[in-house]
Amino acid sequence: MLELLLLAIFLSVTIAVLAVGLLLGSRSREALRRALRSRRAPDGQPTSDPGTHLSRLIRKLFRSLALLSPESAYLRVRLLQAGYQSRTAPLTYSSLRVMLLVALPLLAFVTGLSITRSFQVAAAWLALGAVLALLGPPLVLRRQVRVRKLRIRKHLPDSLDLLVVCVEAGLALDAAILKVSRELSGSDADMAHEFRLVNQRVNAGMPRSDALREMSERTGVGEVHALVATLIQSERLGTSISRTLRLYADQLRTKRRQRAQEAAAKAPIKMLVPMMLFILPALFIIVLGPVVLALRDLFSMGLQ
Repeated sequence: MLELLLLAIFLSVTIAVLAVGLLLGSRSREALRRALRSRRAPDGQPTSDPGTHLSRLIRKLFRSLALLSPESAYLRVRLLQAGYQSRTAPLTYSSLRVMLLVALPLLAFVTGLSITRSFQVAAAWLALGAVLALLGPPLVLRRQVRVRKLRIRKHLPDSLDLLVVCVEAGLALDAAILKVSRELSGSDADMAHEFRLVNQRVNAGMPRSDALREMSERTGVGEVHALVATLIQSERLGTSISRTLRLYADQLRTKRRQRAQEAAAKAPIKMLVPMMLFILPALFIIVLGPVVLALRDLFSMGLQ
């Protein structure tokens, strides 16, 4: 009963700390800076309020826990790069993380206690559940960001080729972007969605350069960033956009071919470890097994 009471106290304190941290982290950085400026002393020196230091400490703690605050700019960018572009995505992600931090360790503890009937083993299960709840969502989010970047990097040259065809056919750049977004909706949903958002921003009155920069931030791909910089520079200098797009599409195709050649060159080295661990031992057993059995029978007959 004492161990269960201590566990309940620990979980209560954890939930309270999480709630306080989310409450403090929900304020934006600008609001924090204004509050700190207003709390400065008349001589220009900041006041040493213990509550301010405590809030700073809690904010640093939650930044180290992969930024649980839904107001975090870094979290918003990562969710955008993963493809979650809803306004409620940061709040949903933060809420899910808090629920996992509370529910998964408790579920692991109860499961371990019901299976093993040992408090020490159940405590180990609780620690494992806490680690999984803490590290699992950032790892899943990081993998989704990486997979989406790979998809965009793979299909970007084809998207640029279609954009070049539309521009050379006489369409304006905005109309070409809209046409490409419609044509790519079935084969490349990521770039189609990004081009559609750029067209919507431009139609709403946003400058094209700002809309393209937002697309670069949402994707997080270096090739898209270079494309946006090239388009903005070409528009400022008045050079031919179709020629610029064609040259950059050729460069991207060359890079894609080089990446494929690099992956093909790395394949034998990556296959070496699985072959040594799994294939070669089984092959040795199949080839040398009958020989070993025959030698054993021969030596046993000789000893008799």
